[in-house]
Amino acid sequence: MWKSKLIVLLFRFANYLTNKPELTWNITFPFFIFDTLMVESLLGIEIPIKTAIGKGLKIYHEVDVVINGYSKIGQNLQSGSVSL
Repeated sequence: MWKSKLIVLLFRFANYLTNKPELTWNITFPFFIFDTLMVESLLGIEIPIKTAIGKGLKIYHEVDVVINGYSKIGQNLQSGSVSL
């Protein structure tokens, strides 16, 4: 379960950074590299940073999850244990 919490935390932080125009790319670029290596490469989770996801996202299936970047997901989505 700690993996899914880490995935959601990293996604939320990356999404927050992309919506902050005052932050420069030099500051945020290392985090995006870390996010890409950690989440996409090691865990196999692909959630583009600009994806609109509401509060309460829970991912129970911690590998091979792909969400389209143009998706708009509402609140309290639970992935893995509940059929989507």
